Amino acid sequence: MDTLQLLAANELLIADLYTAYGERFPEDGGMWTAMAEEEKMHSSWISDLDARVQSGAIRVDEKRFPREAILTYGKYVKAELAKAGGPDLTPVLALNVAFYLEQSLIERRFFEAIQGDAEIVRQTVSRLGEATRGHYQRIRQARDRSARPR
Repeated sequence: MDTLQLLAANELLIADLYTAYGERFPEDGGMWTAMAEEEKMHSSWISDLDARVQSGAIRVDEKRFPREAILTYGKYVKAELAKAGGPDLTPVLALNVAFYLEQSLIERRFFEAIQGDAEIVRQTVSRLGEATRGHYQRIRQARDRSARPR
């Protein structure tokens, strides 16, 4: 798999994880389901770029970001997905995992792995960044609400 395919696959893994969280915690299911659908859309955006690269329509610098970092991130998501049905998972832990995932994408600038001269590349990277920051904010707010005494 090339860099774009790995990034797209990771977005689908996150979608699977958020779907599992929504099924596990139906009281928060609306948030998880919405974010899972958005992760699928992010994967689609990246896959569209990959198709353009494969056709030669645009060029993307895929050597900008260590492939191993993308693979390690995917392994982490898979491990968390395996734990999603386990007895130790709580709503707060699910929020913490999701917070870490989104924060990691932002702090490690994963989407900067996608670089190119075409306007569609810049637009896609910008949309991915905005969407990831939006998820981060939603999860942070849900965490804050869950920490308040009832």
